[in-house]
This record gives sequence, structure tokens and C-alpha cells, in this order.
Amino acid sequence: MKKFMFLAMVASLMYGCSSDEDECSPPTDTSRVEIKLNADIFEIKTKAPVNTGQAITAKFVASATTGDYSTNLWNATANFTASTTASPTFSFTPQQYYPTNGSTVYIKGYYPAGTLSGNTVTFTETDGSNDVMITAEASGSKTTSNPLAFTFNHLLTQLQFTFKAGAGFPTSGKNVTSISVKDQQTPASLNLNDGSLTYNPVGSGFTLTGTFPISADPGTTATVYPMVKSGATSVKLGIIADGVTYPDVTVTLTTETGKAHNIILTFTPKEITATAIITAWVTGGSGTATIQ
Repeated sequence: MKKFMFLAMVASLMYGCSSDEDECSPPTDTSRVEIKLNADIFEIKTKAPVNTGQAITAKFVASATTGDYSTNLWNATANFTASTTASPTFSFTPQQYYPTNGSTVYIKGYYPAGTLSGNTVTFTETDGSNDVMITAEASGSKTTSNPLAFTFNHLLTQLQFTFKAGAGFPTSGKNVTSISVKDQQTPASLNLNDGSLTYNPVGSGFTLTGTFPISADPGTTATVYPMVKSGATSVKLGIIADGVTYPDVTVTLTTETGKAHNIILTFTPKEITATAIITAWVTGGSGTATIQ
């Protein structure tokens, strides 16, 4: 009997019971709650530096204050597959947890990683290779039961190039080996607070190299897709094809944020003509040019 009473007293202490309570309740669970999330990429449908189905490593940053990432609680990476629909749930690396005091944490995602200092991400690349994206802010606390959802939105314009043989031009055996993109600006930094970009000076642009065949209609599209500042009213190019330089090919085209513009360069014995269409990455403006 004494042993039974002793065990009852121990149980009462363990579960916080008192003689005035009718029932005993287990203590509140104060264990940490991991932050879970999922993501999608806004309207990626075809060719882009970030493709649907591509493995993405994005960065996320957290703040205790909404809209202000000048002072970060933490930053982490996350891996997921680019898709136009929400990905399966995934975790941060390293794992992150909601504050145990129940306070709210505010989180944004961005890509590519760059170098983070306060609320600014800086980029060193000037070759158009950065497909800069950012998400809207999401928030949660330890009582949040669903994964936080993030949508990555493109902040730049994508340029695509298709090379087509026109009347009298060989439909095989000729290749473009250099594409100089002139007077276009590439991103220098990203402000996480408002999603704004700063840009590198116009300078001399950048040059893409490779072997890009010139072929019969509909032509061959280059396998490089540079990303540049939107809002330009024309795109100026320098083209080298089989050792022949076409130094000043101008395409009249108004570029738009988050849209891909396919510039179709048609080669003839006398000139290059250019046109442009909007691809399914996200519908945007078009332009053309003829090279001769």
C-alpha cells in the first residue's frame, strides 16, 4: 500500500497535478518545431538559365522584423526542383527552427547565392549568367502547421538567339562562333527588403562563344540564354560567323521583366536580318534582324 501511494505521488509531481484538480494533464510540449517549406518557380515553361526540372540550390534569410532584413536571424540554403507547381516539402540546410518563445519569424528566398551582407546580395558575374530571382516574404511561428510556401519570381529579361539560313545562304556547314551583346546591363546587387536591383555600368557588354550552327528554317537556337536588365528599346549585337565579323546588328525590341525574347538572325549572302518572337518562358516582345 505504501509503495502504491509513493508511485501515485511521483506521478502527480511528473504531470503537474494538485489536490484541487480533477484531472492530471501532461506538460506543454516545448520542443523546437522545425521550419518546413515548399517552393515553385514562376511560369518557367521552356528554355531558361533555370529550367523546369532543374535542381536548384537557393538561399533563404530570416528576420525578426517584417520587411527588414538588415539584421538577419539566420541564413540557410535549400535544395528543390524547379517547377511551376509547389514542390514537395523540404528543409533548410542547416535545419532551422521557429523561436521557442512563440514569436514570428519572417523569411525570404533568393537566387543565386551571391554574397550576403545585411539586406544586400552582391554578384560578381558580368556575363549575363545570373538569373536573379526573389520570393515574397512568408512568416510563421512554432504554431504554424503547414509548410511555408515560396514562389521565385524572375527580375531580369532573358535573351535567346536563333540562327537561320536565308535565301542563297548555305543551310549547313556554317556556324556562329561569337555573339557580342552590347550596351546591356547585368545585375550588380539585390536589395532583399524591396526586391530592387542595381546594375553594372553599360561598358562594353559581354561576349558569348561557342559553335552555333546556321541552319534552314526554323534555324538553330543557341544553348546560352543571357539575362539582362529589362526596359531596353533595342538590342545591339556583334556577330562572328565562320570568321566573318558583323559588328553592328541592331534589333528593335522592348525588353520586359520576367520575359524571354528570341532574336532570330537570318543570314543571306549580303546581310543579316533580325526578327524577334516571345517564347513560352513567359510571353514577351520580339525583334528581328538580317545579316548579309
